[in-house]
Amino acid sequence: AVAGLEQDDAFWLRHSITRLLAVDDEEDICLGIQSAMEDTGVEVAYATSGAKAVEMAAQACQKGQEFHIILTDWQMPGMDGLETARRIREAVGDDVPILILTSHDLEDAREAGKGQGIDMFLPKPFFRSSLQRAMSQLLDGSGGEPQPEQEDFSLAGLKVLAAEDNEINAEILQELLEMEGMECQVVPNGKAAVERFAASAPGEF
Repeated sequence: AVAGLEQDDAFWLRHSITRLLAVDDEEDICLGIQSAMEDTGVEVAYATSGAKAVEMAAQACQKGQEFHIILTDWQMPGMDGLETARRIREAVGDDVPILILTSHDLEDAREAGKGQGIDMFLPKPFFRSSLQRAMSQLLDGSGGEPQPEQEDFSLAGLKVLAAEDNEINAEILQELLEMEGMECQVVPNGKAAVERFAASAPGEF
């Protein structure tokens, strides 16, 4: 686990990825992406509208400080993520990877995004590990979307212990995991998680 974490931390600097632009009309989501990318060496700027994102990307390009990743939500009021991606692509050229975050079906998103200059679609919620996998694929030249897991891979039957103080988030988490056949027990904070895990049978979670 430690080696994997070191590899994750080194990934961004090794590939000279130090500037990311996050675009979402909900500022909390942008701040969440900033928080998720802490300690990676990646500076995260954000815009809460597509128009502002296009302006920021163009200005950065003019200054020779191009963003190394553009990460934009799909469904936004006014200029949506697809239009935002198209306009940013026109402003900065083909070299900057543009990825779309969406809570909708990925196949529908890919179909709608054809010809818009989008490199990849990622599911919401945002996870740093998902972005790293996507960027690794793009940098390796494999392109396209992440490959599906092997057909015999299944999460069914796994038991998960989660710490989450927001009741709505906890309910969503439980529903998502149960859809995959997993069992999830939620406790309200880290202290409770440590105590519950310490009291669990070996291999219970």
